[in-house]
Amino acid sequence: MTGTMTITMKDTALSSIKEVRKFLKSSEKIEFKRKNREETYIWMEKTLEKFGYCSLSKEDRGIMKQYLKRVTGYSRAQITRFIAQYRETGKIR
Repeated sequence: MTGTMTITMKDTALSSIKEVRKFLKSSEKIEFKRKNREETYIWMEKTLEKFGYCSLSKEDRGIMKQYLKRVTGYSRAQITRFIAQYRETGKIR
């Protein structure tokens, strides 16, 4: 049986990289799609800020990239470009 269901995700409970790792493992079979580009950019900025992306270890930055990729549906290359833009300007546009 295949079907589509639209849900709204509230990720405020994720507050550590350990929790993000658990989320990634438990959501392997779930496909996320973004609705609005502008809202997605704002969410990514806030998420990178919330987890202090720039001060994370290389391994943890990789986890954050996987998380952003999974939730937004953007490719790894796109996420890498967005993060570079965030690091340079503090914004994703």
